[in-house]
Amino acid sequence: GGSTFDDATVPRLFLGRLGNSATQANVEAMCSEYGQVANVNVLEGKGVAYVTFVSWLAAQVAAESIPSAWGCSCQWAEPRSKEPYGPGSNAAYGLDESRLFVGNLDHSNTEADLQEAFAPYGTIIEVSIVPGKGVGFVTFERWGSAKDAIDAAAYIGTALGQRCNLNFAQARKTSSRR
Repeated sequence: GGSTFDDATVPRLFLGRLGNSATQANVEAMCSEYGQVANVNVLEGKGVAYVTFVSWLAAQVAAESIPSAWGCSCQWAEPRSKEPYGPGSNAAYGLDESRLFVGNLDHSNTEADLQEAFAPYGTIIEVSIVPGKGVGFVTFERWGSAKDAIDAAAYIGTALGQRCNLNFAQARKTSSRR
């Protein structure tokens, strides 16, 4: 399951205006300040690089910080599919930015269980379980944390005692609640 645009993408940024003297080592050192870097590809003599991070959260923090900290341009590297991608892309699909739907929960799972299982992936704002339905919601502070949790669904299922279904939640309606 999950949104199709999530399945073929990696947390990759495109950095521009680096200067022609940019090297793999100095770009990696610059980007490592924001989290673990998986790969750096500097295009020789072009002053640009592609940087792949281990986590979506690290890539999101880097994308927000690098332009002001380093004076270069930084954007999400477009996946080959050209589908909307990165923070803000969920709106194109009517999905919430940082709220996850958690399905196939055991009825014995509690909100505390969800909090504990999802905590390693980032700051959690809200956790809720729909009574008697075997589903719940986890809202993170940042999109990158939610995306990292989706990528780790198998580990989260192990922590919760069974395989669970994880997807970005449908965006909440802005009309009044019943």
